Amino acid sequence: MIENLNGIKETVNFKANTNIRLYDNEEFEAYPSHWHSPLEIIMPTENPYYVTCCNQNFTLREGDVIIINPGAIHSMEAAVGKRLIFQ
Repeated sequence: MIENLNGIKETVNFKANTNIRLYDNEEFEAYPSHWHSPLEIIMPTENPYYVTCCNQNFTLREGDVIIINPGAIHSMEAAVGKRLIFQ
């Protein structure tokens, strides 16, 4: 979930006293085009997940991993399933 979006720049809200965020995401929510400073790693664990990064479309299957570099504009489609997201 994007908690803090200003235009297309997301400010990632880390847990207190950490510089990482890891969550088991199962939101049926589309994420609009955005970018942020932290690296992001996404791995579907149930059902495919669809990511657009730098104008290139990716279909991720269970167990696939995508690494999104800091500053890269990306978006995700709403999809039923689960995925691990690490920032």
